[in-house]
Amino acid sequence: MSEARRLKDLESENAKLKRLLADDAGQRGVEGSPWQKVLTPAAMREAVAHLRACHGMSERRACRVLDADRKSVRYRSTRDDDARLREKLRELANQRRRFGYRRLHILLRREGVMINRKKTQRIYRRRGWQSGGAAAGGP
Repeated sequence: MSEARRLKDLESENAKLKRLLADDAGQRGVEGSPWQKVLTPAAMREAVAHLRACHGMSERRACRVLDADRKSVRYRSTRDDDARLREKLRELANQRRRFGYRRLHILLRREGVMINRKKTQRIYRRRGWQSGGAAAGGP
């Protein structure tokens, strides 16, 4: 009997903590419903960090409340920084303003930078440059 009562108390406490997190998220101006499920790992990491910082909760407890995997919360990317590559691509794009990502990719390869075309396209798109020339609203 005491185990059932303890479980019920824990469930009510978890519900209360979820409401607190939703209220805090609503005050900070997060888009969408406060009861919307957190789907991306980055958003989950942010939510766990918020619970730990504002409510003094342990990592295990915060992950349990949010139903998050602790490995995903602790994950740190090992991807290399592409700062030099982005700088080189920006330099080429400024020299050859009419060239799209495909032609810039060819120029990068001629200079010895061996990357995947899709990575060139991704960096090009993140910079906010248009691809497609006149069809995309160019002169």
